[in-house]
Amino acid sequence: MKSMGKTAAVEGRHIVKNFRTGDAVTEVLKDLSLQVMQGEFVSIMGPSGSGKSTLLYILGGLESPTSGRVLLNGTDIYGFGDKEMSMLRRRSIGFVFQFYNLIPNLNAEENIMLPLLLDGQKMEHLDRLDQILEVVGLTDRRRHTPRELSGGQQQRVANGRAPIGNPGIPFDDEPTG
Repeated sequence: MKSMGKTAAVEGRHIVKNFRTGDAVTEVLKDLSLQVMQGEFVSIMGPSGSGKSTLLYILGGLESPTSGRVLLNGTDIYGFGDKEMSMLRRRSIGFVFQFYNLIPNLNAEENIMLPLLLDGQKMEHLDRLDQILEVVGLTDRRRHTPRELSGGQQQRVANGRAPIGNPGIPFDDEPTG
């Protein structure tokens, strides 16, 4: 699907996701299609257990659909190998997870810089790190590990990690949390 000649930033085509528990199959996503153009903000709302996080993880390449396709900027991401998929997530997608996913033995600035550390790009983004720490109000807590931070401060670290590498596609699970 294209809108006025433009390629969608994120596109899901006929996504189905089933979970199997023993003999029981639970269909969480049923033939879901969506398209998000560059610059659009989309909010997906629904009751707990309706598949919002599952959809987010599928669109972001963290979980495979049972069937269907996901395209980021026109490229089918489920044709990638593990290494390519990891690189895509680090360089093109910014995630804020519902449960933060901070590394316990890394301090706040290291947790924010993690996607860049994995790519060997830390030095090019030190000014950006300082700017993000200031925006999220953690300049004075930059060397504290997650256990030394309050829950709100941990959430701000997670919020700071998502934009550090200027990803083209940000995903936020439970943004009002």
